[in-house]
Amino acid sequence: MKLILRLAAPAAAPVVALASVFLAGATMAQAQEVDEELIEEIIVISARLRADSVQDTPIAIAAFNGDDLASRQIENVSDIQFNVPSFSYSKDNFTSSAFQIRGIGQTAIGSTADSGISVHVNDLPIESHRLYATEFYDVETVEIMRGPQGTLFGRNATGGLLNVTTRKPMNQFEANFEAELGDFNSRRFKGMVNFPLGEVVSGRVAAISSQRDGYTDNLFTGSDIDGRDMYSVRGTLRWEPTDRTTIDLMGQYMEEDSNRSRSQKKLCNRDPVGNLGCLGDTLGFDFPNAMAQLPYTLVSNLVLGDITNPDPIMNQGLSLFPFGYDVNNPAFGAAPNPTNLRTVNWDFDPIYEADDTLVTLTLDQAIGDSHNLTASVARHETSYFQRQDWDGTVTAPIIGVPAPGFGLPPVLPVLAPLTSAALYSNNNLPVSNVSTSFLGVLGLDIVDARTNSYTYDQSNTDGEQTTVEAILTSDFDGPWNYLLGAIWFDFEASTDYNLAANTIDYFATAGTIGTVSPLFDGAGVATPFFVNETDLYGLESTGVFGELYWAVTDTLELTLGLRYTNDEKRVRDRNLLFNSLLTPPPPAFVPIPTPIGSTTAQGLPAYRTDKESFSDTTGRLVANWAFSDTSMLYGSYSRGYKGGGFNPPFDPLLFPTGTRTFEPETVNAYEIGLKSVLADGRFTANLAAF
Repeated sequence: MKLILRLAAPAAAPVVALASVFLAGATMAQAQEVDEELIEEIIVISARLRADSVQDTPIAIAAFNGDDLASRQIENVSDIQFNVPSFSYSKDNFTSSAFQIRGIGQTAIGSTADSGISVHVNDLPIESHRLYATEFYDVETVEIMRGPQGTLFGRNATGGLLNVTTRKPMNQFEANFEAELGDFNSRRFKGMVNFPLGEVVSGRVAAISSQRDGYTDNLFTGSDIDGRDMYSVRGTLRWEPTDRTTIDLMGQYMEEDSNRSRSQKKLCNRDPVGNLGCLGDTLGFDFPNAMAQLPYTLVSNLVLGDITNPDPIMNQGLSLFPFGYDVNNPAFGAAPNPTNLRTVNWDFDPIYEADDTLVTLTLDQAIGDSHNLTASVARHETSYFQRQDWDGTVTAPIIGVPAPGFGLPPVLPVLAPLTSAALYSNNNLPVSNVSTSFLGVLGLDIVDARTNSYTYDQSNTDGEQTTVEAILTSDFDGPWNYLLGAIWFDFEASTDYNLAANTIDYFATAGTIGTVSPLFDGAGVATPFFVNETDLYGLESTGVFGELYWAVTDTLELTLGLRYTNDEKRVRDRNLLFNSLLTPPPPAFVPIPTPIGSTTAQGLPAYRTDKESFSDTTGRLVANWAFSDTSMLYGSYSRGYKGGGFNPPFDPLLFPTGTRTFEPETVNAYEIGLKSVLADGRFTANLAAF
């Protein structure tokens, strides 16, 4: 249950608060009054970079103003999918999110892979956005355009476009404040103040804050997770020195420090064989078969079993080197998973940190009697860090050990006294801290030590972007008009994904002694955790575009658009895991041991450094016919483009024929549609086929 308090000071009224208190369900009464009112006309500018009603825009577009967002309870981007056909959203397992429109979006996993859905704020593209980490507040419109947007909008928009337009200052006083209290100690506050600063300058400040306790119980730690602690603030200044010139300066900052997971709880029907981990036939509350997961395969008897027994499947961990755990035991990696979706059994509570800064400067200048110039500059910086339990379990039992815990081999102190004393005293298995030293336990950089399996993955990214765009539009009285524009876009980011596990650390230190490699006591194999490191991803994109509009008659209009885009991409990246064993290359295969307690990792491969250029010409052709005062029929052809990129890094010694890049994606789309307003403005019918 939620309790909401709204206070508002309307314009042209004394500064007296108007308050109302009601339960969230009370809004249903308001919804029932809609059919007694005219449907509000929403003005959008994204479709043709000019102010048009949604009903006059010849494209499949959904738009919501601030009142629509509140009445439909659209608080963030994930809520849009319940209100817009053919739009879907999901949070992926790494550093980004996945939008899809008409089945087109982003399914490739890689730092250089672009999305087919272009995300804009105030008509400017944002490459590494945090819309999924915050909520809508003080918004003018949220627009979703379906189909390729390869002419005017969308640097890479083969599927569609999402544009958020924030409210601009007005030359009058206005204020609003809303407080929401709810279950799980939820406290949500948002508000805005609009104020004049003389005759030609006005300002607007808006903010939102959301805190709540977690609503998911972590049985292992005894605490709750999925809590939120997020705030965002936005300030905008508008300067109107003349009635022909408008300059807007907007700055926005968002920060979150929470203990929520980055994706939903995973369901699994365990594969008893272990080839897949989970079967694809149904969902269940199992954990994946451990033998389908690297952290457990490495320490199984298939890898670290009895070297005196030629059949490792029959090994029961009783040989001279009983370092491997019996994979035939069905309990291996199959600890119970709570059947409640809001209950987990994780080694630790997740960490979720994000911040986002966006500054834009926009000039809108009338030129003569028939032209208008819009020039924009934007600077965007963002960072993200998230760490959580990777396998979602606190135990991976072995044969003879029914309780949580592996149980270290009793011969370990005999065979490796230095390693045992440094890392494995008290029967604990330490887990590496992921850091740029790439040493982890080898450098005694340890997160924790447990008797049970301990795995976690970590995603983090830092990005910065600079955008410059200029658009010239005409407004002739005759049948012909045009639009010309150009954009320059520069983006740089570093993105890492890491997987650490005390079982991998065990393999890299004690597990390899006398079994897989001739490493000596007190040494280990660097890097003891998996690293997918994109030290630099750079994108410089330039585009020139234009559209020609011809009003054939008072009711028939044709639009022809063209755009040329060039993307220059560069990358510096690498994958790391046990890389000391990979240098020098075979057949020499001489391992380079890294001593425990050292400060540098030896023998790590160099970064892959590469660059590539992609380009394409796209456009669209649209015909729209207003066959009545309230109805329009349109048909269109549009071509969208999404740049290519680099495949994830691979070891050239193991994969000498790997493909460097993947090709750009293009989409040719055809659409016909009908837009009509009926019943004297009380009913809208918009139909589209594509």
